[in-house]
Amino acid sequence: MATQSFVRNTIGMRLGRITQLRAGGRTVGCRFYAYQGGALHASEHLPGPNQPAVEITTQRYASSTAAHNAFVLRAGRSASVTQTDLGGATGLCFQNEFDPQDKGADWACTTNKAAVLVLVRTVDTTGTFNTALVLKTVLRAVTA
Repeated sequence: MATQSFVRNTIGMRLGRITQLRAGGRTVGCRFYAYQGGALHASEHLPGPNQPAVEITTQRYASSTAAHNAFVLRAGRSASVTQTDLGGATGLCFQNEFDPQDKGADWACTTNKAAVLVLVRTVDTTGTFNTALVLKTVLRAVTA
């Protein structure tokens, strides 16, 4: 869906491990975790070892309309919703509580590609640009 180097460079965080999310025998997402340890760890704002820095998930719906409605409802329940151009698709970015220590200031972006809802959640509290860029890249890899 996205390479570790792309996510690292886009989010601006050193990454350690990656896990795949699977359902029904298919990969439906992945999680990227921040590098733990090292000389700079204590001085950086990094999530703990069990908190992903970035989570990418997909969910298949019965139709494109159902996937679209689901992403609009998901974003609409959140704070600071903004529309973003994803180059051929429109997405919604919003603040949510992904890392509890950020108290609801983390950014997420979502959209659909045909009947597939795509959601990217990050521990990025600086704004929508980086999270939207990850979503835009993930969309290219999603099979509708």
